[in-house]
Amino acid sequence: MATTAFKNNYRNIRIVVLCFVGYILLNWFSPFLMLLNYDFVRLFITFITSVIVMIPIVIGYKLLDDKGNYLQVFGVEGNIKEGLIAGGVLFLAAWIFSIFSLDFLRNLVYVKWLLYIFIEVFVIDLCVQAFFFRKITTYTGWSFFRIILFYVAIYSAVALVTAFVSLLFNSEILSKIGDDLKLLNMIPMDLLLKGILSLLRFILTASFLYWLYVEWNFNLWVVVFAHLVLNLANGLTFLKIPIFILLIVTGVIGTILYKREKGLPLAIKRFWS
Repeated sequence: MATTAFKNNYRNIRIVVLCFVGYILLNWFSPFLMLLNYDFVRLFITFITSVIVMIPIVIGYKLLDDKGNYLQVFGVEGNIKEGLIAGGVLFLAAWIFSIFSLDFLRNLVYVKWLLYIFIEVFVIDLCVQAFFFRKITTYTGWSFFRIILFYVAIYSAVALVTAFVSLLFNSEILSKIGDDLKLLNMIPMDLLLKGILSLLRFILTASFLYWLYVEWNFNLWVVVFAHLVLNLANGLTFLKIPIFILLIVTGVIGTILYKREKGLPLAIKRFWS
């Protein structure tokens, strides 16, 4: 019985990983649709790309044969009021941290732009949180950071393989690899530091959103609205500290205080083991 369960979980993990890799590749290459010179495509580009990148995820759910309707499986049936409150708190915090700056509010004037960002964030969290993280959590029982490292490893592996394949199909670039490697010593330190900080931001944001998702009982709306505010605050700083870091701290402290007030235990108890 235990052997059968292990085989089923192993099969399900492979399905999740393969479908998620398909999502990553489509998500990376879907912006090339912008090159198509059709008014229809440009008008509905956000909707079209969202449908395209979700194809592997929908296939994954079909192969996993999960019980319940799609609203339940995706977590969309969660309390949207909780999501609005969580997003509202982070929105207010971002506005305060920006010293009531209009830089944070100016993009809200462009309703169409805000709608596009919301759709993009919703699809990302649907694929990353509701599919990858939730399924890997269910099928592996791994600790928090082990799942995060697995997530980062998949992204990194796909990026490296994609870059390598691109080089193989470009003989001119491939022939200059030796010269390019020599130029590595000439990379400015500020550019290298910027790349490292971008990677750390990616890991920190993924960890925070996954933590929120689990602590709020897999309520996707909490993650979506929190993610939306993080995107709106992108690039803003407070006393030279990126506001997104302050928002993550606010979200973590706010969640812990809320659970203490309600007498609820924290859902994540294992971080390393």
